[in-house]
Amino acid sequence: MKKIKFGVAVLLLLAGGLGFPALGYADEVADEESPPTIDSLSAQLKILQRQYEIQQEDQAAKISDAPVLTANPKDGFQIKAANGNFNIRFKGLIQSDAKFYASGQKDSAIPGSFYAKRIRPGFEGSLFKFVDFAFTPDFGNGATSLQDAYIDLKFAPEWNLRTGKFKTPFGLERLQSSASTLFVELGLPSSIAPNYDAGIQLYGNVWDAKLDYAVAVLNGVSDGKSADLDTNDSREFAARLFAYPLKNPDSDYIHELGVGVAATWGNKKGTNLSGYVTPAQATFFSYSNTQPNGNNFRFSPQFYYYIGSAGILGEYALVQNELKTTTGNITSATLTNQSWQVAVNYFLTGETPSFKGVTPADPFDLAKNTWGAWELKARYGELTIDPDTFSKGFASATASASKAKELALGINWHLNKNVKAALEYERTTFESAIASATSRPNENLVLSRVQVSY
Repeated sequence: MKKIKFGVAVLLLLAGGLGFPALGYADEVADEESPPTIDSLSAQLKILQRQYEIQQEDQAAKISDAPVLTANPKDGFQIKAANGNFNIRFKGLIQSDAKFYASGQKDSAIPGSFYAKRIRPGFEGSLFKFVDFAFTPDFGNGATSLQDAYIDLKFAPEWNLRTGKFKTPFGLERLQSSASTLFVELGLPSSIAPNYDAGIQLYGNVWDAKLDYAVAVLNGVSDGKSADLDTNDSREFAARLFAYPLKNPDSDYIHELGVGVAATWGNKKGTNLSGYVTPAQATFFSYSNTQPNGNNFRFSPQFYYYIGSAGILGEYALVQNELKTTTGNITSATLTNQSWQVAVNYFLTGETPSFKGVTPADPFDLAKNTWGAWELKARYGELTIDPDTFSKGFASATASASKAKELALGINWHLNKNVKAALEYERTTFESAIASATSRPNENLVLSRVQVSY
């Protein structure tokens, strides 16, 4: 009998400690003449065990459904479900720039000034692990525009489908994140490369992620430009292959090698043609009374190589357009413009550069006497206009240059992964199409930038 009483007391204590309601056996325990049976105690014990299991399951369910909040340099500001089905990451890029002319005649329409080059708050995320999305507006330069606005269907690493507005898969420097570009302004080949366009794209990576591919059908945009809508019924096609032949994560010496080729082709008539600009964003070449009149084609081989603390990036871009004049004696011709650049960088503080940016080994911290990463940089590039452009009346030889040559030198200070400052000097010289034309004055420019990105 004492053993039975003791067992009942243990059960009651367990019930009270686990927060379960009393099971109504107090009277039975007190009643010496009506003790509970072993079977009834066993049944009640099973009920208690099951109630405890249910309570634990409820607590586990609440934990699994609780969102995970992240805030760190790698992932930025992120909210995601514990099961991974939903997540959203908040992005931001602010670039505060300044440009001043060191010497020489400046373009009166482009004065030296302080300005906010890019102000891009945005977000990206995923739904059920196979639907991604991104949205990025831009409020820089005193204007509002839409950058990324797309939806991805991610079926497998080998093939994914993107629709909306996104970067045309063509120019190497254009495809690099604006937060990771080496110089304040893009090089001359980016004047030819299309920027953001609307359409649909199939992309992925194969061969153990050693080859990226992208094939897109787009509205089509002018050289160096972006657009939200099309101006005619013609489409533009784009394709790009980019390989990583020496991909080896275990190598400390050969960090990153990429080589690829890209092309666009289409048929345009009656649309606007873009001119080309200097690093100060002054137009040095523009067409006169000219419209597209048929096929247009672009081609670009490109590469980058990062080894030790040094890096090199190069690209060539060619654009071929069928054009016609719109006044006087109508003239038609196929014209070819081309550009190239080579940029090199070196980290004085020993970091390994990357196409996607760098994380300083010792982020800036006065308390610890650490100063971040310091990077030297240099770039040379040229852009050449087809001579027939001037001889056949598609552009004015006195108003536009036939060739631009750019040399840039500078230094970047990476305070940490998210903050960067840049200072550089850029000299651009010009050539005229005819000897009798007055050459455009050289452009000598000092550029600076302070940037925050996450």
